[in-house]
Parts: sequence; structure tokens; C-alpha cells
Amino acid sequence: MQSVVTWVSVIFALAAAIAWFVSAQTISPEKEMAYRRRQVAKTGGDIGGSVEMVDGNITYDLHGTLRHQGRWSRYGAIFTGLAVLCQAVAPLLTAQ
Repeated sequence: MQSVVTWVSVIFALAAAIAWFVSAQTISPEKEMAYRRRQVAKTGGDIGGSVEMVDGNITYDLHGTLRHQGRWSRYGAIFTGLAVLCQAVAPLLTAQ
């Protein structure tokens, strides 16, 4: 049983690494505006403004990037917590 819990921990740790890798991506202004148009079509309201940042010759939308990073970092933290919990429980299963 301990090896199963250890492998589940490894899977959660890999999921956390993938989530944090995905969170490091930036969102282009075009992608952010497309997202906002879909949201406005669903709920109504205003598209709102945009804060664009330029890094070299790459332009990204600050609001969209922060929203994207926050969402995926949250998933990474949850998966890390589950991996740590599995690692804490694994030794207890062999003690019985």
C-alpha cells in the first residue's frame, strides 16, 4: 500500500510541476481580448481596458497574464499539498 501512495504522490508532484510551468506563460493582448469578448457575450457588460507590457519585442496583456498565472499557480499549490500529504501518510501505512 505504501508504494501505491508513493506513486500517487509522484503523480501529484508531476501535476504540480506542469501547472507551475503553464502558469509561467504570458497572455497576448489578442488572446485576452478574445477571452473578454466571450465573457461579455455570455454576461453582458463592458470589455474594459487593457494594460499591455512590452518586453523586448514581445507584447503581453498584464491583466490576462496575472489571471492566468494566479489560476495555474493555485492548481500547482493544491497538487503540491496533495503530494506532501501522500508522503506524510505513506510511512504510517507501513507502521501497522
